[in-house]
Amino acid sequence: MAITGTHSLISQILRKALHQNVSFEFNNGPTKPPSKFRHTLIGVIGPGSSSVALQVQNLLQLFSIPQIGYSTTSKDLSDKARYSTFMRVVPSDYYQAQVMVDVVRQFNWTYILSNAEDESFLDVLRNIVQDASAKVVVCFCEGMTVRGLLKAMKNLNMTDRFLLIGSDGWADRADVVENYERQALGSISIRIHSPYVKSFDDYYFGLSPFTNKRNPWFREFWEVSFGRNNLQTGGQEKQCCWVCVPCERHQILYNETHCRNCKAGYWPDLAKTECLLIPIEHMQWGDTEAIVAISFSVLGFLTTGLVFAVFVRHNDTPVVKSSTRELCYLILMGMIISHSSIFAILTKPSSGSCLMSRTLPGISFAMIYASLLVKTNRIARILAGSKKRFPTKKPKFMSAAAQLVITGMLISVEIAIAVFMLIIEPPSTEHQYPTRQRTVLACNTTRMGILVPLAFIFLLIILCTLYAWKTRNVPENFNEAKFIGFAMYTTCVIWVAFVPIYFGSESKIITMCICISLSAMVTLVFLFFPKLYIILIRPEKNIRALFTTSK
Repeated sequence: MAITGTHSLISQILRKALHQNVSFEFNNGPTKPPSKFRHTLIGVIGPGSSSVALQVQNLLQLFSIPQIGYSTTSKDLSDKARYSTFMRVVPSDYYQAQVMVDVVRQFNWTYILSNAEDESFLDVLRNIVQDASAKVVVCFCEGMTVRGLLKAMKNLNMTDRFLLIGSDGWADRADVVENYERQALGSISIRIHSPYVKSFDDYYFGLSPFTNKRNPWFREFWEVSFGRNNLQTGGQEKQCCWVCVPCERHQILYNETHCRNCKAGYWPDLAKTECLLIPIEHMQWGDTEAIVAISFSVLGFLTTGLVFAVFVRHNDTPVVKSSTRELCYLILMGMIISHSSIFAILTKPSSGSCLMSRTLPGISFAMIYASLLVKTNRIARILAGSKKRFPTKKPKFMSAAAQLVITGMLISVEIAIAVFMLIIEPPSTEHQYPTRQRTVLACNTTRMGILVPLAFIFLLIILCTLYAWKTRNVPENFNEAKFIGFAMYTTCVIWVAFVPIYFGSESKIITMCICISLSAMVTLVFLFFPKLYIILIRPEKNIRALFTTSK
């Protein structure tokens, strides 16, 4: 309260003194100020520096004259009790400091050094370098202070030693890092959001000493900028020359002197005057990659359908009955769905096609590998029971109905995972930009949306492969385990190769299609072709005696 009262008393004394009719000393001697002003002062804009603005505000608030700061960011000026007539159009340094803290936390930097204004830059860096743990320096500095630090870094050969986090004092100033670009590489600077104002550029570039009506300093600015204050009287004015730099391929020419970037999804026209919308691409049925994928899919679909028909026709033969025909039909249905999902993946992306492309492959694979896991588990339990010297009781859950129930439960897990991911990431489309000149319409599937549903499939494949390896030496009449093992070993190779190829290439759609078709075809060939061989070519081997457990 004492400070506030003193400040108020001083303000009243100064206000009365300045309103009195006192004399001022000018170059020509004592002169009284004019009794009247031609214009009423309604406000002051500026100055730009916070320290100077504080001094000006101390004077202006005596007369309740508003002041607007266009670049003053000092937190002290936020005190309305002391600076009641001050306003600004930029946020306080407090928020800038908060952003710096957020950046540090985002990168998990637990040890940093902070630096304020200091003229002895070499000493500053030597003090910092004494602590080997310091890798990041937060510099809340003006532009020339940062330039001094960069110069000291170059002189002390510390170019790659520190990462600078800077304030808005040098965020968009090329003169600060000129000749020290290597030292500033990788730095993070923060600046106030300032959108481009076209009308101001039009006004500013249209100014000349003959059109300026309101800026009292413009003539001096013009003379300094264009060297009109140092003309040679005995010769000719130096001819002005321009250095024309061509715009980049993705830029258009603006106002004859500036280059402007086109937004993502747009490309300049031939005249470099307008940004045109880039045609949107998506997979077409006539593309070479699509034709290859569809050919694999159709071949697999027809082959699987043929095998399905043969199994139905010979449903009661020993070779079909001994292979747990219910699970075989479920595996074949999974293969048909997997081949059908290729068409959903290749069609033009939409909410519906994205939904099917995210759910059908996982569910079809769950039908295939869950059935194979149950089959190999059944064989392993039969093998374990046969090794006992005195078998006590028959293993549980050996019936076809029990195996179907277990398989259905495993498939339900995959369905639940797929539904959960659809809730977390609803299927939709998005525009992707592999290059500046391409816009691709694609599903908005993230990496997690791909990996999470496939994680359970990976688990089924691994367990099935382990059981296949465990039962590789079963008796002759159970040689189905050997072919399941071949199928699973090949499947593991395909899937191990699929993951890095999918996430490391641009042809994600084709990679996914080929992997789906190959996985289904491998299982069909190794598991069902030996049975087809017996059914169609060697029917004399399709007898019950060859497909019963030896005692």
